[in-house]
Amino acid sequence: GGRALTDAKTGKTDRCREWIERKDLIMKLWNSWKEDRGILLWYFLGYLLLLSILLALISSFTPWKMETLPYLLLYFLGNVLMLCKVLLVKREELSDGIGRAFRRPFRNFAYILLCNLLVYLINVPLALLMQKIGVTNQNQMEIFGIFGQSRAWQFVVIFLALIFAPVVEETVFRGIIFARLRQRGRLIAYAASMILFSLVHGLAAILSGKPRDMLAIMVYLPLSFMLCRLYEKKRNILASMGLHFLNNGIAVLLMYLMPELVKLSQKAG
Repeated sequence: GGRALTDAKTGKTDRCREWIERKDLIMKLWNSWKEDRGILLWYFLGYLLLLSILLALISSFTPWKMETLPYLLLYFLGNVLMLCKVLLVKREELSDGIGRAFRRPFRNFAYILLCNLLVYLINVPLALLMQKIGVTNQNQMEIFGIFGQSRAWQFVVIFLALIFAPVVEETVFRGIIFARLRQRGRLIAYAASMILFSLVHGLAAILSGKPRDMLAIMVYLPLSFMLCRLYEKKRNILASMGLHFLNNGIAVLLMYLMPELVKLSQKAG
């Protein structure tokens, strides 16, 4: 009778422990989703929409135009706040990702290089096709224009390309949207992440009043696919951040070299 009573108490204790563990897991998942929703709201509503409206109003109704220092500082502050929000919420995931990435640094870097090469092999003929049919990549044109304005804007563009975009965009489009939808299926996860990422980079075409140039978002689909694939394979947000950093780093380098190459070609001519 004593043994039966002990077994009953042990069983009850195990059930209580399982219930507590299940409750803790549910709370952890809920808190995680709550944090992810917060980042999505900050990015889509706060950063993309409200910050853009605020800057447009400032440019229209104050002397602070795009080339002025107050406008630049406000724009930069908005980006820094968005970055800090992501770093604060995702600090544990990023710390864990850094640790796992450096266990096999050379292998991981080689994989990132291969993915970037594949992106360029697809994008070069795609970009030539867009040029042939008269489609302009308004996003790239806008970045080139900003980059050439002043040293201060060059610093902001480099910050956006090498720090903000890899961290914030990868967290939003791969770490949250892709990861959450991946639980429901690969197709919907890839489609949503790739299309939303490409559309965000096509906003400049909409604002420019040239909707035909929205076709230029096609050049972002190969990169977006590789970012999703890399994140899915490595299960590490640092992997897709690394590819995003490398891709943008090459673009920044070309922006520096292009004016010099033009000057050299003019002298040679």
